[in-house]
Amino acid sequence: MTGAEVARQFLAHLGGVALVWVIAGGGVLAAMTAWRGRPAYWLGAFGALLIVFGFELAPGFLPSSVSTTAIGMGVVLAIFAIAVDLLLGPARVGTGSSDGEPVDTRFE
Repeated sequence: MTGAEVARQFLAHLGGVALVWVIAGGGVLAAMTAWRGRPAYWLGAFGALLIVFGFELAPGFLPSSVSTTAIGMGVVLAIFAIAVDLLLGPARVGTGSSDGEPVDTRFE
């Protein structure tokens, strides 16, 4: 094994660790956002957990199809969490009513 192969493997592992740290940080951020009243982001936190499981834990003792499925479902859940929050998130309240009642302007 040459020095270039060792360096390439080291950089690949370092990149994988950095990617898992970024995903885990996104999961923590999603959980914090969900805890503050945006429950759709619990899906994003669970999606990040699935991605980390697929990258780190599943390849050691499960078939590659399971880890690939876990990563894919994690990405889908994270995207779905953002979409659900954008569609059904908290209402923006405007003052467009003449009698002083707040008006829901989400679907205008």
